[in-house]
Amino acid sequence: MGEGLRPARGSSPCTPPNKNIINLSPRQHGEVKHMKDVKIKLYTFDELSREAKDDVIERERKEQYGFCFWGIQNNGDEMQDTLKAFASAFDVKYQIGDDHGRPFITFTVDVNDEDESGKYLLRYLNNHYFAALSRRYYWKNGKSRKSRIMYEAGQCPLTGICWDCDILQPIFDWFKAPDWNLSIHDLIDSCFSSLLNVWDEQDEYFLTDEYIEEMILNNWEDKLFYEDGTEYDGPDVDKLKDVA
Repeated sequence: MGEGLRPARGSSPCTPPNKNIINLSPRQHGEVKHMKDVKIKLYTFDELSREAKDDVIERERKEQYGFCFWGIQNNGDEMQDTLKAFASAFDVKYQIGDDHGRPFITFTVDVNDEDESGKYLLRYLNNHYFAALSRRYYWKNGKSRKSRIMYEAGQCPLTGICWDCDILQPIFDWFKAPDWNLSIHDLIDSCFSSLLNVWDEQDEYFLTDEYIEEMILNNWEDKLFYEDGTEYDGPDVDKLKDVA
């Protein structure tokens, strides 16, 4: 061989050197594999530190379709049902407006004069309240009979949902201590205000740590987190156990 020339690695001394041969290592061919065993610790929400839990709660509070969103949405749907049932029972036409994020209600009552009070208010309630809230019929000795027993606070007579009692509370209170100077309009306005006040309180509650943590504990039993509260989004843990 000429001076200074060396055979390519893997060739015999009599094989002329080929400068175009590219020497690839077995690693580049994928022939050698190195595997790593990685151990990670995962936690349920209840096992996280208080700081990590707070981070999870704050993320959930900011989620557009999180627990607080669905709580508020469900809250609004149920209250709309109560409003419709109340308006139907008391011959009220209403509209919901928005004042910088807070709802308000404008309404008219289908009577000759909304500002009437005293005996006119009592007549109005006799014609609407008792008709809407009385247990119409009951069965005795195989016969249907009309009942004089009235619903009381706590029995949710309009839709079966608790908002019924909130909107009717001013009427319940009036019967306990009648104010003969109160007009029909004033009493209905008190009913709507009572409902809206509870509405605000409930919406605020859905954003609290207490509510969100309770919903997480009740609905995320199988969800896992890293120690810092970051949600684990890897393969199903049970499948990894099967492979191991």
